[in-house]
Amino acid sequence: MPLLTLAAARQTLWQYGPDKVPYPGTAAQQARFDAALNQVIQKFQNSGKPRHTMRKVVIPIFDGNITLPRELQSCVGVKLIPYGTNPRWYRPLAIYNNFHEFHHGPVPNFTCDQAAFPSSQLAQTFRDPAAGFTLRCKSTETRGSITLIGGTDSADAQWFDQTTLSITNGTSDSARVYNTLPRIQKSVTNVGVSLYSVISGVETLLAIYAPGETVPAYTRYSVTNPTDNAPSCLALCKLAFVPVVVDTDIVYPGVVTALISGLLAVERQAARERDAARELWAEAIEELDNDRQQLDGDAEVSEILVQAGQGFANVPWTL
Repeated sequence: MPLLTLAAARQTLWQYGPDKVPYPGTAAQQARFDAALNQVIQKFQNSGKPRHTMRKVVIPIFDGNITLPRELQSCVGVKLIPYGTNPRWYRPLAIYNNFHEFHHGPVPNFTCDQAAFPSSQLAQTFRDPAAGFTLRCKSTETRGSITLIGGTDSADAQWFDQTTLSITNGTSDSARVYNTLPRIQKSVTNVGVSLYSVISGVETLLAIYAPGETVPAYTRYSVTNPTDNAPSCLALCKLAFVPVVVDTDIVYPGVVTALISGLLAVERQAARERDAARELWAEAIEELDNDRQQLDGDAEVSEILVQAGQGFANVPWTL
């Protein structure tokens, strides 16, 4: 199935959009169509794992943490990648939810030495700086600033004000010393902006912010008992919702029949016809499920892995 760009989606689905006028309409009418289409895309991505919404990516591990890139929402599988080995030696990790460490049952899940668990949905950088740092940003254009709100000082006292770090064509530094990161807000730029921590003149890259990124917030997983010989991981992740805004953006998922029902559902919602909207959303999700089945094929045979020494792991059994 060919991928669907925003430009192609407008032309194909225009008659089902909010303005019943001949294609291509005005710039304002195209903006209304794009807004309705983005509502549909967000609904679809929050309703399951449609085709083309899963990604395998290699992510570095810093201080035992895996921070997902901004385009990814969650992780469903992780394999550690050791130095200088064949992929067949990748070690898979169990994925726990964010309540695992508060588990009161007989199995101490939080002691598992082969696990990754969500530790934050609000990480602002892909690594945390050591205490006693200042902040530096680098860019190739002069535009806007990074606002730094709160944080703690070198004595671990909380800052209650805010300061700014100018975005310039080159390097700019903040004089304020932090022990923990402040909340970060960035102006819209035309290019990426890099943020560094600086301690005794040595800079460490913390994040690279996209041009349209204004309030960074990434999902982070912690690895239990990380090893030095596994500096990165292979992760299977779900795409985060990112609005389509320019003609060349790809619409995920691009199932035309589902998108038609979704656009009609948005229209019924706007008219407060909720029963009709629910029926149309159900039709759309069914179309997505049917499309996904063509990718998944027949049901897979599952196997159960039991942690040694836990539960019924030591109970003798025979086939």
